[in-house]
Amino acid sequence: MVNKSNLDLGLIGDNIAHYTPINTEFLQNAETKGLDVISGYELFFYQGVHAWAHFVNLPPAENRVRSDLISNGDVA
Repeated sequence: MVNKSNLDLGLIGDNIAHYTPINTEFLQNAETKGLDVISGYELFFYQGVHAWAHFVNLPPAENRVRSDLISNGDVA
């Protein structure tokens, strides 16, 4: 857990998750401060991809899933 008041990253809620847009203002501000960041979207994406592979016992089709999400407008 990061104390947001020390980072001055802008107004954010205490218990929120943002997946879109992928590069949020929060992430941009963190990068400006020199922090290493990973988008919550990438965590969300790979959780779904790997869960699918686990339950259907097939290799994940990461490129297909990512392409479908983008073409359906599910990713900003």
